[in-house]
Amino acid sequence: MRRLTFFKISVPFVLFVLFSVPLAAGLITVLLTDQPNSTDITPVSGTTGKTLHVNIGTDVSLPNASRYYGITGISILEKKNNPCKVQIFGGPLDSNSGPDDRLLGQAELDGCGSSIFTWLDYKSAIFRDRPDRFLRAASVCDSKNKKNHKIKGLSIKPAHVEADGSVSPEERDGLIFHGGGPGAITSDGFFSRPNCGLFDESATCDKDQIATGVVMHHTDGSFVGMQLKCRKVKSGATRGLVKDDIGF
Repeated sequence: MRRLTFFKISVPFVLFVLFSVPLAAGLITVLLTDQPNSTDITPVSGTTGKTLHVNIGTDVSLPNASRYYGITGISILEKKNNPCKVQIFGGPLDSNSGPDDRLLGQAELDGCGSSIFTWLDYKSAIFRDRPDRFLRAASVCDSKNKKNHKIKGLSIKPAHVEADGSVSPEERDGLIFHGGGPGAITSDGFFSRPNCGLFDESATCDKDQIATGVVMHHTDGSFVGMQLKCRKVKSGATRGLVKDDIGF
């Protein structure tokens, strides 16, 4: 009668096998690299002033770490003709996750008073036609009144983020581009208010970076300029993104 032979398998061997198996394709995602340093902040588009920093995760609750998100749009809200609140929108850098219009961060100046009893005029510049387009450049429009600088318009440019983590800027003629009249929200990311004068040169991240936050310059209770915080992107492993009531 043939005797059955059993092999003893040690715990270290089991762990070695488990962690030696390549991760499933569904666990590979796109994420941001380490936090930016001072050299990864663009020059100012518009006018300089006191600064207010808004990053992915500022004053919002996200189900995943901020490094998994990218910005697809910016809103600037006015109270009594003063641009005083900023919101950034976006979604996971992994375009298969979505959505791409979640509120990722926000901040407002003292006295803006964005309560349910305060009416704010809302304008947005958002990329809407492709899930892999994320903010790379922004140009603000200054008020026609040169003695009273205020942001009265915004035009943004995207970069495409690929599944392998590579970034390719979307190039078009000119410093900015837009596809509509005053107040239009288009796929190219643009809005202007009635007092919009001229657009300033763009605040632009390096060609291998995307924006992960904004630095808003302000004076006398109004935003007057904008910088972008920029970071590189990479492909890496994750246990999987988590959902909340809104999504990823």
